[in-house]
Amino acid sequence: PTSLGAAAASANLAQCLLDMGDATGARELFQSAVDIRRAQYRGGHPLLAAALVALAQAQLAAGDAETALATARQAVDMYEALRKPEEPE
Repeated sequence: PTSLGAAAASANLAQCLLDMGDATGARELFQSAVDIRRAQYRGGHPLLAAALVALAQAQLAAGDAETALATARQAVDMYEALRKPEEPE
């Protein structure tokens, strides 16, 4: 599945798995959501950045702090790039 609806469904299911303590399963589904959104929003998008944040949370919960930090940095960089110049920090 490569639609934005599939990305949303993957992210929702991933959040349920994360809430139930299945960080590994959540990580796989959040990665799927990121991959789909990255293909759809090539120049960056708030929904892609949000998916990256969620993936970072699952990576951290799975014990992969280094990868989680790198993923979170991607999300921050994307949010900063998307912010309009007139918006205050």
